[in-house]
Amino acid sequence: MSSLGDGMAEVAVTWLALQLAPAGRESWWVAAAAGAYALPGAAGTLLLGRFVRHRDPVLLAASDAALRAVALTAVAGAYLLGALTPALYVLGLGLSSVLHAWGQAGMYGWLAGELSEEDRLAGNATLSGVATVAALGGPLLAAALVARTDAALVLAVDGGTFAVLAIALLAGRRRSPSRAAATERPRPPGHPAAATSLVVLGAVVLMFFGAVYVMLPLLARQQSGSGSAFLAVLYTAFTVGALAGSGLSGFLDGLPPRTLIAGLTGAFALSLAVLGLHVPEVLTVVSFAVSGMLWSMYSTASITLLQRTAEPSTLVGVLALNSSARLVALPVGYGLGGLLVALAGLRPAILWAALSVACAGWATAACARLSPRTEHAAGGDGPQQPAAVCSASQTWRGD
Repeated sequence: MSSLGDGMAEVAVTWLALQLAPAGRESWWVAAAAGAYALPGAAGTLLLGRFVRHRDPVLLAASDAALRAVALTAVAGAYLLGALTPALYVLGLGLSSVLHAWGQAGMYGWLAGELSEEDRLAGNATLSGVATVAALGGPLLAAALVARTDAALVLAVDGGTFAVLAIALLAGRRRSPSRAAATERPRPPGHPAAATSLVVLGAVVLMFFGAVYVMLPLLARQQSGSGSAFLAVLYTAFTVGALAGSGLSGFLDGLPPRTLIAGLTGAFALSLAVLGLHVPEVLTVVSFAVSGMLWSMYSTASITLLQRTAEPSTLVGVLALNSSARLVALPVGYGLGGLLVALAGLRPAILWAALSVACAGWATAACARLSPRTEHAAGGDGPQQPAAVCSASQTWRGD
């Protein structure tokens, strides 16, 4: 329900900003509202880490849901009372997202403690599938509600879904030891530098994927006479592919983590590279659908790899850092995409970005191979490798 509410908010947040903004300044307030609904979560990871990193993951997820519920409902109430200004609107959206990276980390941290290692990939895939379905249906539902009512009401509904999530998390909170504890195999300690390297390299993969994503409107206009319709088909194909990938991810758990990451990112880069070639439209659509499937599988595998690599005591902090890095990487990738197109042209820029995705993914797999924990977690029988000395960010230790 909360994922569906967030999918609805993608439409409602920017539409309400348009309604509130003074004439001639709509673009500025729309950008500010969109950024306020996402980016403060990255700042919250850095500023609140010392206060929340050791909290119960379920309480972190419930706190995030409760804060979003209160803030979004307050925004809607202020609008209905005629007291909502653009500045107050942006402030309310920013407040609603301060804990969001910690909330996402709490959900995956709770999942890691509740499921055995053999079941975590399937569990992560389930959460990914829920988010994908919401991304497909949320905007359509929001558009229908906005047409019949108001964007502020849609935000109130979004807040209500997070209130339900907060209540469900608190009501279902387990006070007994997790089921995973009884089946967990003894493992070597994790390595903080390796986990942080995986976060940084995963953000680099997302950044270059964001660069390709922002090139899609240009590609649609160049390749098809009906550019906007073809762009919508591409977006839909990617979402349908991502949904299929969520269903398939749970069947990949028998593969070693580094092999899985290297294979998925290599295939993902190849599917993106097809977009940079002069191929028929139908092949472009099929290729981008495959990209969606592979991206979903890679995202699930990378979360599972982090759950296996990080120290249990720092897992929630590492997952929060991962969420924050992704929040920042995507808009940076959008800017990078524009720069690459300006320097190299559209299709060469897509090919360069695809190659960069492959290189970052293979570097991620190399760091996973050097982690003292991932091979054991995957059931490997070979000798353990030395601790990672990946240079991504060795100063951060999860605290």
